[in-house]
Formats: sequence, structure tokens, C-alpha cells
Amino acid sequence: IGGAAAIEFLKPMIESLPLPLVGRWGESVAILLVVLPIAYLSLVLGELVPKSLALRFSERIAVFVAHPIDLLSRLTAFPVRILTASSNAVLWLFGGKDAGGASFVSEEEVKSLIREGAAKGIFDETEKELIHSVFEFADTPVKAVMVPRTEIHAVDVKTPREEILKSFVESGFSRIPVYEGEMDRVIGILYNKDIFRALQEKGEFRAQDLLHPPFFVPSSLPISQLLKELQRKRSAMAIVVNEFGEVEGLATLEDLLEEIVGEIRDEYDREERGPVERLPDGSMVIQGSAQLKDLKLDYGLPFDESPDYLTLAGFVLAKLRRIPRGGERVEHEGYRLTIVDMEGRRILKVKLEEAKKL
Repeated sequence: IGGAAAIEFLKPMIESLPLPLVGRWGESVAILLVVLPIAYLSLVLGELVPKSLALRFSERIAVFVAHPIDLLSRLTAFPVRILTASSNAVLWLFGGKDAGGASFVSEEEVKSLIREGAAKGIFDETEKELIHSVFEFADTPVKAVMVPRTEIHAVDVKTPREEILKSFVESGFSRIPVYEGEMDRVIGILYNKDIFRALQEKGEFRAQDLLHPPFFVPSSLPISQLLKELQRKRSAMAIVVNEFGEVEGLATLEDLLEEIVGEIRDEYDREERGPVERLPDGSMVIQGSAQLKDLKLDYGLPFDESPDYLTLAGFVLAKLRRIPRGGERVEHEGYRLTIVDMEGRRILKVKLEEAKKL
């Protein structure tokens, strides 16, 4: 009403001005003179300033408004229920779902808020990375975190006792998969504590008598679900298999937790170099087992994952479409990748150079 009255008040004044162009558009000019200041003041005083004050003095304001808001929500609870039921009834007529079950905040919105909070000092870098890792945890398949088949430390069930003990000592592992004849026939998991107990009580042990049942999972299983399964089964290791039942790798409870909190090391872990080594000329030597998502996140490299591969070695193989030889090269988005180290058919290291610097 006030805006309309102001427009009617200003209109004759503007039309009476000795300016033909302005006078002809008197009503439009009056609307602009009224609407623009109202919109500006409404945005600044009604949106930006209150939000800034609420963020700056959040606790004091929350304590002050908590009781009035609680009282208001109680008073309006019944009308809100009626309106919600009415809207759900209309949605049901059109085959829609209840509005009450809709998610009002998306994952991206939460991540954006976390980034903004970190920029303003509300969260430190560790907290920001931890929260982002939790979101990624639910979307990451076991295949992305498992120890690949080629790096599994396992023993045959017919391995002599002395060799089994030596294997535990040299590897430093507390659990080792045991297979029968070949790796695809894993028959159990051997724990070093069971061996020590048997040696103490009997002076000897048979691996077959100490095996724990293996827990097999598909490589596509999300690691969030695997964590729940490991907790339910009270197990710390899972054997990862593909669609044909062949062993692809293994995943441990520690591997899953490292996806959230980062690398976990104890006093017996060997110091390992990172997957990327920078050379003085600006190029990089990268391990073939390096995860593409880590290379993109940590180094800004333009390599995307695919359903067919997750590592740099897999990316190079997909580009070549055949088993490569050492020294072969591929190019991708301004980068040249050269295979510098192989072991049989396995790519161990790749040299990465910017093509424009060559």
C-alpha cells in the first residue's frame, strides 16, 4: 500500500517536470524511484545485515530467540499439520511422494558450507578434509582402496611351518591369507596370535587347524557398507573378488579408516615414499598404482577415473589398448606420459611431462 501510494504521489510531480522524455514516462520513472530503494533496503537491512549479525553473535542471538521460536512452533503445529496433509493429498492425486520426506539440503550444499567455514576460520584444514572424506567414504568402491592382487602377501596351505613363521616376521603382518594351490582358491586367514598360542601350548602348529573363514566381497561394494559388514562379522580383513569369483585384492579395516583420517603408521611400518616424485626439470615420476582421483585432487592433473580403471597404469593401458613395452608414450590434454619401469606386464612407474615444455 505504501509503495502504491508513493508512486501515485510521485507520478504527477514527475510528469510536470519540464523534460518531455521524463514526463512522458512519469509512471515508469515513479515506479523505479520507489521499487529500487525499497529493494535495496530490503536486501541490505532485511537479508544481509541480519544474517551477518546472526553469524557473528550466533550464541547470544540463539539464546534470545530460542524460546519465542519454540513457542511459535508449538502454536502453529496444528495448522502446519493441516497444510502438510493437504499438500500431500494433492501430490498423491498426481502420483507424487509426500513432501515431508524430501531432502532440503544436498551433499554439495553441505560441502560448500564447509569450504566457506574453512575460509572464514570456523573449521581448520584438518576438520575440512575430515568432513569431505566422510562424504566421499559412502561413494568409494572397495576396488579403489584394496591392496591389489599382485601385492597380496599370502602363503600356500602346504607351506612348511618355518616358512610361514618367516613370512609373518618379514612382512610384519598379523594376518595372512592362505590359499590352496593358487591365489583364486583362498581357504582361510591365518592369525599370528593363533600360531603363538599353539606353539606355547603344543610346541607346534598345523596351518589348516588355525584358519579363520575368509570373508569375500565384490569389488563394487561401497566401503561404507564393507565397514558395517566387517563390524558385524568382527573381522578385520576381506578378500575382494570380481564378477567371475577371481581374487582381485584384499581390504583391511585399516585401509577403510585411512580413507577418512589419512595414512595410519605404527612403529613397524616401513617408511614409504609418496606415489609422486618431482624431478628438477619440473617433470614427475609417478607410480603406476597411484590413484587417479588422488592425482587430480592433490596435483591438479587432468586424469579422470573410469569404470574400467582407477589407477595411472590402468589409464595408460586404456590409452594404448594393448600390453605396452618400456619407453612407450601416450599424450593426454597437454601431457606426455612415458613408461619408465615395468615388471613383466605390469607398469611400475610413469614419467609425466608437460608437452609444451618439450
